[in-house]
Amino acid sequence: MPSLATHEFDDKQKPGGPIPAQAITAALEKILAGEVFRKSRQLSRFLRFAVENALLDNPGSLKESVLGMEVFDRGPDFDPRTDPIVRIDARRLRARLSQYYESEGIADSIRIELEPGSYVPRFRSNRSTAGRPGVLRRIVLPKETGARTILGLLRKGKQQLDLLSVEGSVKGAGFFRNAVIAAPDNALAHLGLAATSMSMALLMGESPRLALSRARTHVARALELDPALVDGHAASGILQVVMDYDFRGAKETFVRALRIKPDAAAVRRAHAMFYLAPVGLLAEAADEIRRLAESEPFSARVGYHAGWTEYLQRNYRGAIATMEKVRKVSPGCAPAKFTQGLAHERLGEYERFREILLADDLRVPYPLLALRVDAADCRRSGRGGEALSLAHRMASTYAPGVLDPVMVGETFALVGDRDRALEWLAKSYEEGANRLIYLKSDPAYDDLREDAQFQEIVEKLGLR
Repeated sequence: MPSLATHEFDDKQKPGGPIPAQAITAALEKILAGEVFRKSRQLSRFLRFAVENALLDNPGSLKESVLGMEVFDRGPDFDPRTDPIVRIDARRLRARLSQYYESEGIADSIRIELEPGSYVPRFRSNRSTAGRPGVLRRIVLPKETGARTILGLLRKGKQQLDLLSVEGSVKGAGFFRNAVIAAPDNALAHLGLAATSMSMALLMGESPRLALSRARTHVARALELDPALVDGHAASGILQVVMDYDFRGAKETFVRALRIKPDAAAVRRAHAMFYLAPVGLLAEAADEIRRLAESEPFSARVGYHAGWTEYLQRNYRGAIATMEKVRKVSPGCAPAKFTQGLAHERLGEYERFREILLADDLRVPYPLLALRVDAADCRRSGRGGEALSLAHRMASTYAPGVLDPVMVGETFALVGDRDRALEWLAKSYEEGANRLIYLKSDPAYDDLREDAQFQEIVEKLGLR
């Protein structure tokens, strides 16, 4: 099945623009009548409410506070900071739409999207269906400008991708998608689409399962077109880790790539972050990232990797300083802000910890974060029962493939329930949660390290 990223779409359309409202309504009814949505009344209700209010040009009704009351039947005292139901079901809805367009809706002429960070749907025309359904339509560029245009698209896509933000990944995907449309045999364009999908998964901007599967398809295509593409081998090694927990296989992939080009920055960075750091070789990982940072202009991606290795080494003050620099380069880099908040917590700077982690811009990528912060507060103030209740509340809202099970395990560990923490870490392993790759190195698990069950999970991951 071809990836969604290989279809050609118009730019975002507003209701009343080139796409008639009647056509959008018909597309909505087709989606809701299909097998993917038929058995999900709540998500169908959510999608219908969002589309109908967008067509009425009524964005005020698509705020989280209003959606909680109108779609989810919460009362007037609904507080989206402590009740993540809207954010959780928005993730479910995005995943369900992706599933629909990868199956029964692959040839639909109109696509309805709900981008990360927004509850206002966007409507796009899939012009590739004007020919053979699901087949990419090539754009013919003038010979004298074609190569230059492709290079420009690749450069702009990389600039957006290097911001390490959901918004940058979405915009970058647009540039890479256009490059693939213009030149289907360009390996770098396919690799760019793979990189944006991987970024969306790691940033929790999209269902990791769907995004990483799509990334693997594009990496395979890129390496088929250019077997010596070292950045493609780097991406392949990363996917071996985050999808399969195959650390040994990833190391072999990185070594093969470095034989092709020993100074390949992308491979060395991938080797440091997705092999050395997870297996516990933190000093080696930090040295490699430091050398790369000295030879490259500072970017959010390079800075985040440097800050994350500092955090794993328990150099919390250094991690805070580095993540501050990252946020100046890319204010939308949610992982940098998240890590900075955790570092303040480790240092006992709880007011700053709360200020950072309860910011509105972290609520979308980390829907359960407010509950985790409140649980930490209760635990510190001696309200252990209340802290445990909040952890159980997180567990009750969990949705496989949509939310991060690792955070649930971390929270149970934080409130002192070792059995539940280990249960959720085992669950995270079974579900292939990508954040589990740092289990051996992350300070969050220091209190569990001597437990036999914890070591059993470490061994299953291949991190002995």
